[in-house]
Amino acid sequence: MYSAVYHATRVAQGSFDFMAFINIALWDIGAGWILIEEAGGEFTTLFTDEKRKQAGDPYHLWCVSGPKEIVSRLEPEIRKLT
Repeated sequence: MYSAVYHATRVAQGSFDFMAFINIALWDIGAGWILIEEAGGEFTTLFTDEKRKQAGDPYHLWCVSGPKEIVSRLEPEIRKLT
């Protein structure tokens, strides 16, 4: 239930409205990124935690994905958290 790819497949099929992750690794979201974009959605990386990245921690990405209309409304709100 806590798999990024599971959430991405649900977003791609329209069962979930969107997904957002804080401090996730690229390999956790790569396949889901493709699924969502191929389904006509949008996947946006919002922030890279540079301190974590410089320390060698792969879990440094913040992202949001879903239908383009939802992502465009969520993106500014999530960016306020950074």
